[in-house]
Amino acid sequence: MCPRSRMSAGVLTWTLILAAHSAALSGDAARGSAAGRARRSGILWALAPLLCLVPALTPALSAQVTAQAPPPGMFHQYAPGLLARINYQADSAGAYRVAIWDLLVGPGKRMDSTATLPGGAVFEVRSGTGRIEIDGVARGLKGGAAFVVHQGSRFALANGQADAALALRVTVIGAREP
Repeated sequence: MCPRSRMSAGVLTWTLILAAHSAALSGDAARGSAAGRARRSGILWALAPLLCLVPALTPALSAQVTAQAPPPGMFHQYAPGLLARINYQADSAGAYRVAIWDLLVGPGKRMDSTATLPGGAVFEVRSGTGRIEIDGVARGLKGGAAFVVHQGSRFALANGQADAALALRVTVIGAREP
């Protein structure tokens, strides 16, 4: 199999084993004759080098899986302690791009470092309470609050509740790269 295969190493192993088994049981091998046993032994020895490739393919398959972008609508780690997903991205040919993101900070959690967005942003707190630090200036957050983070500004979020996530809706507006 080629390393670009989407098969996992376990599936590949069992596919090869079943192929060898079904080939070995066909014809004379199913009747138990000496010729069938020799044929079965020859097939298994012929497939043995392929089975040895399975561990070698495992890192390539794993690297391919981790390099893929998350499926649409799924949260991914944007920064340590911050989950993000892009809900909508405008297909415009103009000078600006617009996207709507959702950000989450887990109950009682905080971002381990600061992050930036790919443009200026309007934040709206959808649920929860907490704090945000924008370029070193901290302020409190509560449900319904809205604020702006300028393009290039660094921010860090902290959730003030131990039993609920801090959820924000963010409209990101940035210049389209030439």
